[in-house]
Amino acid sequence: MTNAPMTVPSTVPRASATVEIVWLRVPEDVNVAAASHALLSPSERDRADRFAFVRDRTRYIVGRAGLRRLLSERLGVPADAIAFEATSY
Repeated sequence: MTNAPMTVPSTVPRASATVEIVWLRVPEDVNVAAASHALLSPSERDRADRFAFVRDRTRYIVGRAGLRRLLSERLGVPADAIAFEATSY
């Protein structure tokens, strides 16, 4: 792990000295998951489809879409425009 500072694009306002903690209650309602499915990227949809249990798939879809909505609100960009990158860490 490196201690290199994280770079933030100049178009994103820098955070203040406060920390925000958000609790997202993820309902296990398949109808909510169906409505949230469209916000996911193709790779997120692929991952969701690999869950063996409907309960786990629903939690993943609703949780990931909730994260996208939250970041969209905070960053002022469309939820489907947010890209996540998975690394080996």
